[in-house]
Amino acid sequence: MADITRIPPNSSNQSRSIPMTKREPAHSSAKRIRGACHLYSQLLPIALEPSPSGFLSKLLPQLRPNRPKNLLVACGRYDTISNSVWVIKSANELWQKGFFGKGSLSRSEPTWLQRAKNRRLVEVLGNDQGLSLTAEELTAKRRIERKETKIQKSKLKQLLSNGTNSAIDTLELEKTKTTMVKPRLNIPKELELELELIKDMEHLQLMNEEAFFLCFGLGCLDVSLDHSSEDPSRSLTILELWDLFCRASLGKSQDQTIRVDNPFILSYVVYHHFRSLGWVIRSGIKFCADWVLYGTKGPVGGHAEFAVCMMPIYDDGTPVTMTEDRTSWRWLSTVNRVCAGVKKTLILVQVIVPRQTEIGDLDSPAVLTSYIVKEIALRRFIPARMRD
Repeated sequence: MADITRIPPNSSNQSRSIPMTKREPAHSSAKRIRGACHLYSQLLPIALEPSPSGFLSKLLPQLRPNRPKNLLVACGRYDTISNSVWVIKSANELWQKGFFGKGSLSRSEPTWLQRAKNRRLVEVLGNDQGLSLTAEELTAKRRIERKETKIQKSKLKQLLSNGTNSAIDTLELEKTKTTMVKPRLNIPKELELELELIKDMEHLQLMNEEAFFLCFGLGCLDVSLDHSSEDPSRSLTILELWDLFCRASLGKSQDQTIRVDNPFILSYVVYHHFRSLGWVIRSGIKFCADWVLYGTKGPVGGHAEFAVCMMPIYDDGTPVTMTEDRTSWRWLSTVNRVCAGVKKTLILVQVIVPRQTEIGDLDSPAVLTSYIVKEIALRRFIPARMRD
């Protein structure tokens, strides 16, 4: 059974009225890092200007009249094989200011260069004490510690079963525990020069929805087709990028005509909708969903709270044909159970597709205003836990 709560569309507080799953304790997530609030404080890679009628807009020019604008304009290249946009030079900025994309050699944040430096430091210094470990390294270290803890517990259990003095054995076990104190790291100058020579082999990989949002919604990304071109004059226009992404979402054997139920258009409508509400939206394929929603702190602040599944329909109520049947109870129960197992609230997003005759040609992103988005939040009803 499912407890369904309808959320009215076009509501200013609809993103906060969704019934949430039980929050995890603050110490349960190992993703939190020191200084995350300052390092990932911006949710978008743009500089917001104060209101012209406000007090600060009149005071700041007098205090700092020649202050330059620090606007990020990244350059990316569309890769036809992976159907994604590659960004090399501004990878860290796009991740730290909105959590866009993922590292091609990392799980999420592009940390390959830092991991390569840490590996070299461990080879020379012999341990990782004092190093700034990445998320992948912390995960591997925790797995080793869990394995050692299980071995120690099994040894203690065996000693107790043999009749050994439990107090002495427990004391010996406590002596093996160490206190983690981060010492100061002294790196020789020769090693520092060697670390600086390590070339970063990683690039940021943007999904088409992310790339189009940065280009069309924010204007801070230039996409080109040439591998070596970083000249903004040779980048694709918004209309060319729109046509490229719409046709790339269609199979080669399919008709290349762009229709109102184009997969890219439907997916981008949902992406733009939640981004405009302040959510950090990322791919949810790991949880049988289309997207997952993070709070303002993004992936570094904890796990995603919601999982989003699209259910597009035409204006006459007919479901849009997709790769899987999303109108069956079996599909709904499967996805809902997976989301409940990972402590996420399932959100069904109903995208109402307009008629082809009403909007005409789809050669411009201006047709996005004709699509309507409705949200339905589901929670799995468990009688043993929800009797009250």
